[in-house]
Amino acid sequence: MTEDKKRSVIESITDMAQALVQAKRELKESVEAADEAASWAQSASDRVFQLVESVGEAERKLRQLMDLLDDEVRP
Repeated sequence: MTEDKKRSVIESITDMAQALVQAKRELKESVEAADEAASWAQSASDRVFQLVESVGEAERKLRQLMDLLDDEVRP
């Protein structure tokens, strides 16, 4: 193998190694972003669940008040 060919192969390997390092860095950043998004989604889901429970409790209380009012209005 000629020196030029050896140098070309070494440069190609170096370029591939640099591309691999960059791809690994980008993958790590993407995983971190996905983890953060998942955390936000879980927080939002938890909040929605709390709101649904609050609405359910408010509905129950409203029904109780309506029943009490109904009892007061009926002879």
